[in-house]
Amino acid sequence: MAIKLKAITLFTAILLVSIISIIVLHNSTSVITIRESKQEQIFINSAYSETKHRVNKLDLKSNKTEVLLEENIYDYPTSTYFEENSDVYYTRKLNDGSQQLFVKDIETNEINILTKDLNYVDFLQLAKEKNIIYLRTLVGSDDRNFHIATFDIQTGEINVWNNKDIDNSVVTFDFSPFFNKVLVVTKSITEEYNNISKANEKNISPEPPTHTISIYSERGTLEKEEIKLKSFIKSATFSLDGENFLLNYKNKLEDTSKIGLYNKSERKIELLLEDSNELKNIREPIFNTDNSGFYFIADNNEKNAKVYFYNLKKKTINQIWYKENEQPINLYLIK
Repeated sequence: MAIKLKAITLFTAILLVSIISIIVLHNSTSVITIRESKQEQIFINSAYSETKHRVNKLDLKSNKTEVLLEENIYDYPTSTYFEENSDVYYTRKLNDGSQQLFVKDIETNEINILTKDLNYVDFLQLAKEKNIIYLRTLVGSDDRNFHIATFDIQTGEINVWNNKDIDNSVVTFDFSPFFNKVLVVTKSITEEYNNISKANEKNISPEPPTHTISIYSERGTLEKEEIKLKSFIKSATFSLDGENFLLNYKNKLEDTSKIGLYNKSERKIELLLEDSNELKNIREPIFNTDNSGFYFIADNNEKNAKVYFYNLKKKTINQIWYKENEQPINLYLIK
C-alpha cells in the first residue's frame, strides 16, 4: 500500500490547549531581508522544479549552498547527513510501492538500500555519536498508525518502538543528543476517525483529536507525558537545553498557522508568530544552535517559499535562503 503525499499531510495534526494558556506577543515583529550571520550550517530538503528532491547544505557564514543530493522526488522528502562519513541518508520509493531508507556516499556516489521490510519510512534524525538513525515508519502495508524506529548504522538492526500499539500514531518527533531524550507527539487514530465521521455527517470541519506530547528515553522508554492538547500540530522541536520546545500548529483546519514556544516549567505556550499578510503558511520551525532564535519556512505574497530566521530577543524576521524554482520542504541542523 503506497502512501501518497496528501496522506502524509494527515500529520498536520494537533494543538489547541485545554490545560495551557496562550500568550500573544507578536505585535512588534517586523520582516526584513538582512541575512542572519550565524556560524553554523543548515540543511534544507527541497523540491526542485517539482520533480527533484534536493538536499542542500547552506553555510550561513559564507552564504554558500552546496547540493549534497539530487534524486527524483517520490513522496515527502526527508534526509539526514553524517558529515564525518560523507553519507547522506534519505528515503526513496521502490517498485513495490514501499518507501525505504537509502544511503549515498557523496565522495564515491555509491548508493545502497538499508531497509527492505518496512512499508514506509520518513522523518530521519541522526544520533551520530551512537551511529543511530531515528525514523518514523509504517511497518506493514495494512498499518494505519506510525511508529518511531531506530536503525543501527553499524549492524543494520531495526528496533520499532511500541510495535504492539495499533491506535496511537506518531505525528512528529525530535531527538536531542544533548540529553538523549526524544520529544514525541502522538494522536489516536480511532478518535481522529470518529471526529472525521461526525464532521462529514454535519458537513463541517473536523475537530482535532487529542494530541499527547511526551518525553521518551533514547531507547524508547516513556518517561513523562508532558501535556495533552487539542489542535492540529505540524511539528515539535526541542530547545538546546530541553527546557522549552517549539510547536507549529493550527487551532482549526481553516485557521492561520502558528508557532508557539512551550515552557515546560510554566506549562504555558507563548505565541511567537502566526500567518500575516507578508508571510503565510509558516511552518517547520527549528532552533538555531545558541537558542537565540529559530529558522522556519513561509510563503510570501508571490507564493514563493523561503527560509527565514526569527530573533527571539529582537523579534525580527530575516530572510535566510531562497532559490528560484526550488521549494524548501523541511529543515534540520546537525546537532
